[in-house]
Amino acid sequence: MKNDCRLPRNFAVLVAVVVCAMFFVSCDNIDWPTFVVTFDANGGTGTVPSRSGYPHSYITLPDGSGFSRDGFVFEGWGRFPDSSPGSQMVQNAGDTVSLRWGHVTLYAVWQWQYSIVSFNANGGSGQVPSPQTVVRWNTRFPGAGGLWREGYVFAGWNTCPLGTGASFRAENSYWWQDSNMVYAFTTSGNVVLYAMWQSSFPQGKTLAERLSYLRTNAHSGGSYIIELSSDETISPAGAALPTNRNNLTITLRGIGAMRTVSLSENGVLFSISSGVTLVLDNNVTLVGRNQAAHDTDTTIILYGWATAEPWL
Repeated sequence: MKNDCRLPRNFAVLVAVVVCAMFFVSCDNIDWPTFVVTFDANGGTGTVPSRSGYPHSYITLPDGSGFSRDGFVFEGWGRFPDSSPGSQMVQNAGDTVSLRWGHVTLYAVWQWQYSIVSFNANGGSGQVPSPQTVVRWNTRFPGAGGLWREGYVFAGWNTCPLGTGASFRAENSYWWQDSNMVYAFTTSGNVVLYAMWQSSFPQGKTLAERLSYLRTNAHSGGSYIIELSSDETISPAGAALPTNRNNLTITLRGIGAMRTVSLSENGVLFSISSGVTLVLDNNVTLVGRNQAAHDTDTTIILYGWATAEPWL
């Protein structure tokens, strides 16, 4: 008898139906995860509702109309907070993207447009320039105008009072992609620029020459610092301080080590008139002369109106 292994036609159909039924039941019972995309203002204000969907489904990125930032325009969505406009890591509003990588936060990407800049005299006197709008295309910063500072000349502007930030020369034009412009403006809103001052005082000369300069040029209300990099010997006449001034301050400061100021002949060391203050800063020793012995002595001779203790 012939061995026929073929299944009956109706039985084969039944098996196919059962297999398909099992397949579709299995698919229906899968608990698919939901991926959520949240949107971060990244320096701006406001909210944009999150979007969600199943893996490999698609969402359309919102236009960012729920966010705002003064001086900036919205440019799209970045995978990172520091994503730059135009980079490959930035998606435009309205783009359709696939949900592949689980929960994701997208960051608003901002393009700087303008900032309001105000100016600080930073120790100077007079009228500071009025605030101005700095735009990304081309900017020119003002000069000193009515600003001045005794013993100093104006040397431009800086984002830090100590001059350690971004520097800008007066009356120079800057394109927005200049590195200092990027540093100062593209990551913040309104900005304060501080006047920079360079000493016009003749440092590097002898103490007698610098005091001679002050007797002629020092102005009431001014403050001058004399830095001593070596010991000095001076005559009583050379040590005379300015007279007929109001609220004038002169500071003696030793640099690098203790510095000694001594008299070359008998007399008064530093005669101080009304309206003048002499400040003895660190590292300074004043040595007078003993008139009886005609020799040096460690006596400090100060005569006059006002002296001040060393600065702490």
